[in-house]
Parts: sequence; C-alpha cells; structure tokens
Amino acid sequence: MKPLIVITSYNRADELGRTLAALEETTDLHGVDLVVVDNGSGNGTVDMLCRWRESHTHFGNTHVLLLPSNIGCPRALNKALELYRQPGQPVVKLDNDVEMLTVGWVDKVASALARLQDWEGRNVAMIGANYPGVLEGRLLMTEENVGFSRLLHHVAVVIGHCVWHTGPFMDAVGYFDVLSPEHLYGFEDLLLSCKAGAMDWRMFVWEGWSIRNIQRHSALGRERQNGHVAQMRSLYNERRQAILAGETLWTGADGQPVTRMEEDS
Repeated sequence: MKPLIVITSYNRADELGRTLAALEETTDLHGVDLVVVDNGSGNGTVDMLCRWRESHTHFGNTHVLLLPSNIGCPRALNKALELYRQPGQPVVKLDNDVEMLTVGWVDKVASALARLQDWEGRNVAMIGANYPGVLEGRLLMTEENVGFSRLLHHVAVVIGHCVWHTGPFMDAVGYFDVLSPEHLYGFEDLLLSCKAGAMDWRMFVWEGWSIRNIQRHSALGRERQNGHVAQMRSLYNERRQAILAGETLWTGADGQPVTRMEEDS
C-alpha cells in the first residue's frame, strides 16, 4: 500500500517551499498520498500553499488543510490521519524544513521493509531517514551483512525529521498522543518510540534513505519552545510510565489514550 505522507507547517513559507520542491524531485507523487496541514500560519505560508494546491489539482491524492489557528503538531497529524489514512497504510511524517535527497526513496524503503519483515521475520515499527548526527545517543547496534547496500542501524528512539511508520504499527497504536489542551509541540515521537519498545518492535535508521535538514530551530522561537517543552515534560513522563507499566498503547483520534475497558467494548 502506498504511504500517506503528512507535513505539518507553521510560519515557514520558505522552508516548506523547499521541502515540497525536494519531495517532487525525488518522489513519484502518483505513488503516495500527501497531506499538508497548515496550523494557522500568517507569514505568506497560506498563500504559497494555495498556489501549490492550485498547481497540483491533477493529483487526486494531494491535499492541503488550512486550519484557522495553531492546534499543535500532534493534533494536526491526527486530523490528517483521521481524514485520509486507510487501515494498514504506512505513514511518513515529514517535517516542514527537510529536503529529501534520495531519488525513488518510497520504493527503496518499501523494499527494505519487505526484506526485514518477510525474509527475516522482524516486526518493524519505524525507519528513520539518515542525516548527520541522527545516531547520537540513539544507536544500539549496526548490521553490515543483512543484504543491504547501505548500513542499517538499530536505534533506541526515532525522532521526527523524516520517519516511515509501518502500517501494522500504526494499526496497533492508532494516533499521536496529545498530552494536554495546550500541547503544541514535542514528545509525540518519543511516545511512539516508547510504544515500539513496549511491543518489542524494531526501530531503524537506514543509510539508503537520506535527507538534509534546512534548519533545526522551532518555529515557536527558542524561548517559547523551551518553556513549552518544560511544561509538557511531566505529562510526557506520566504517559511514558503508563505505557511501560502495561497500559493501553492505543490512542484515539482525539490524541487521548483509550482505556482497557474502552478497548474491550
């Protein structure tokens, strides 16, 4: 099944334009579903996206959602999943400041997953794209003789930037966690990695799939970002401990975990 690519954007017209241009240069858009969700940007992003949507009307599988205000990254992701994801469909979360470098990456990642899942019987949760520094503090081990032309790295956590979430994994976990009504940014990737660990499913970074980060500062601004992360951290720790204690892995479209009783019903 072709992947659903979801890009959330907020006040990054230039970076988003470069992200979309690089995506088109490396990707057959007929072979993916693509959703761009804008979180109420006010710096020309909306005008740029309207022009982009108008020029891509011949693709029936590309969509732009223009939200009136910033509902945060996890909620924006969930809105795209609720509207467009099909059961079993993989999800590629692509940041709005990333340039795809590997031409034909969709088929290459899908082939890598087929080898890992079918030939070697591994349950894979996520594969992250390769970029300088991606392994720092995350590398568990590297496999050099698994039939791949590029190195395959086992990692303890996969963080943002550009991540392929397998269809079976997304079917098992549902949606991205929203920690509070004020949750705008951060931790959704860490919680998915925690769920993958609890399931004993593998997470990889593969050097056969490469990206370039245009820049790495938050569109919220560093001071506001740091304050927001500090505000959400205790809620993240609480949810993480619940996952590790065996509580439900499933999260609903509203971003809230579903209780065991609700699951059974």
